[in-house]
Amino acid sequence: MKNSFYRFLLYGFIIILFFVMLFSFVFTNKKLTKDISFNVSGLVTKVDSVVSVPFTVLSKSHNVLSDLLSTYSENRDLKKSLSNLENQSAIISNLQEENDSLRASLNLSDKLGRDNVLTAEVSMRPSVTWLKELTINVGKSKNVSKSMLATSNGGVIGFVTKVYDDTTTISLLSSSSSDSYLASSVKSEDGNQIFGIISRYDNKKKLLEMTQLNSSSNVKVGTEVVTSGLDDVSVKDVPIGTVDSVIDYEGNRTILVKSYADFDKISYVTLVGDGK
Repeated sequence: MKNSFYRFLLYGFIIILFFVMLFSFVFTNKKLTKDISFNVSGLVTKVDSVVSVPFTVLSKSHNVLSDLLSTYSENRDLKKSLSNLENQSAIISNLQEENDSLRASLNLSDKLGRDNVLTAEVSMRPSVTWLKELTINVGKSKNVSKSMLATSNGGVIGFVTKVYDDTTTISLLSSSSSDSYLASSVKSEDGNQIFGIISRYDNKKKLLEMTQLNSSSNVKVGTEVVTSGLDDVSVKDVPIGTVDSVIDYEGNRTILVKSYADFDKISYVTLVGDGK
């Protein structure tokens, strides 16, 4: 038992002595210490560089994500500003169109010198009957009658066909129905009056067709076409539009008329005639 104890003490002493001699050798040998320190430092640097890679990637990713979020926010604000500008521009454009329409109505009233000129707002115009008819917000209570013509932007657009207490239905010249015919006239180059009827609207060309002419006299492009009043119902000398061109086909002459009114943009309607 004692021999084992002494043997353990001897081994312990030898180990301690070994480490003491080793440390003494290392710390007394500066070159070896420097080499060990250099190698350890290099190893630590390499380990640090390896360990820092994911953190560097995460940092860069965070920066990229932050930039993307900032760009998205700026784009959203820009789109919102652009949308507001477009809405304001559309509102201004609509107001300008309405102003032009009302101004043309006033000019028409002054030109005709009639007391019975009534301006109303379009209250209904379904897309299925867009080129056929529309409804305005005045009726019998304002002395509207079927003898009145409907104008917009200074030119005839149609007739009064149905009158109710507070609304009126207008049949448009752009309609293909037979009740859209309008007695009209235009001066020829030699100063004579040519009579005919506005019988059709070419939706592709956006032009009215004046047919059944009583004369083959030449007509100058740009000459004003007006109502003739020969139907004994509508008012005479109400502007319709101007001559765009003249077509002769198999002995039949057609005058193409560019309407003063845009049938796709009618906000206000001015009724002209004798209310009864």
